[in-house]
Amino acid sequence: MHAGFCVRPRTFFLVSPFHILTTASLNHIKQQNPESDWRVERFRSSLVIDTLPGMMGLAEQDWIGKVLKMGELVIECSGPAPRCGAVTRKQGGFGADASLLRSIVPEAGQNLAIYGNIQSAGLIDVGDEVYLV
Repeated sequence: MHAGFCVRPRTFFLVSPFHILTTASLNHIKQQNPESDWRVERFRSSLVIDTLPGMMGLAEQDWIGKVLKMGELVIECSGPAPRCGAVTRKQGGFGADASLLRSIVPEAGQNLAIYGNIQSAGLIDVGDEVYLV
């Protein structure tokens, strides 16, 4: 796996200081409703992990209670990230799409992504390998 899209420092975050989404989960939910606008930016994740080929479904949900390591950064995967109507709203550069949440609730139990707590701070770069330890 490799680290992907990250949000800018000191910008909006959700319940936890770290919010993690995988490409496996995004691809899974896209398959349930391919006509919707599933741009990764809608989900305001701190980190999007580009999962390995063959990883399918809501991959990061299985990481809850485990630890991720990227370089010196160590993150405890603390819990699921329930989605609200914010993902359906118009955002900079793209319009509203109410069908998103109507897909996430039944297909993912309203949870798309996970929260994380930083156990050991460190810098990461796009393309860094991610390890589940």
